[in-house]
Amino acid sequence: MPGEAIVYMTYGAPNPITTDEEREWYRLSMDVVCNVLCNQDFPMAQACQRGLEAGVTEVVFGRNEPALHHLAAARAQALGDGAKVAGVS
Repeated sequence: MPGEAIVYMTYGAPNPITTDEEREWYRLSMDVVCNVLCNQDFPMAQACQRGLEAGVTEVVFGRNEPALHHLAAARAQALGDGAKVAGVS
């Protein structure tokens, strides 16, 4: 549905989590991830979407956003629009 998103998060560990300390570490780690998503990433995505809907034709991603660079390059390649994405080799 337009204007909505569903996010499924899965968290894994290289070995079974067997101690209370390990469980607490993973719980705190997930809290940090959820905090960043809810308070930074989602609001920024909403702002970007508003810009795109208003006609923005160019988007610049920061150097610490390699996943966004990759997605933009993959989109450009799939659409065949020949767009160059800075920082992507």
